[in-house]
Amino acid sequence: MACEGQITLETVPILRQSIGDILGKGVKGQTILIDLTKVSSLSKDGLFLLIRTQEQCQEVEVTLKLVVPEGPIKKVFEFAGLEGKFNIYASSPYTRRFIG
Repeated sequence: MACEGQITLETVPILRQSIGDILGKGVKGQTILIDLTKVSSLSKDGLFLLIRTQEQCQEVEVTLKLVVPEGPIKKVFEFAGLEGKFNIYASSPYTRRFIG
């Protein structure tokens, strides 16, 4: 899934629902890829959602991968000290567009 624009308090519920729909399909043993390449800003609410998503994925044996290229969003992860908590990649050719 690919996200675009801002991930803020206002948009987090849309992303949460989309992630919940994916996890609800019984994806045990699979990988979820969230592409943040076109995200212009990530609030603490968005960051918390990604942290919680990582925890939920671990609970159901799903691998979460994030596409986060160099730039402001990557700096959010670096500043928060979360680079080691996530599988972060600079790019991916496998992402389908999702606009929420």
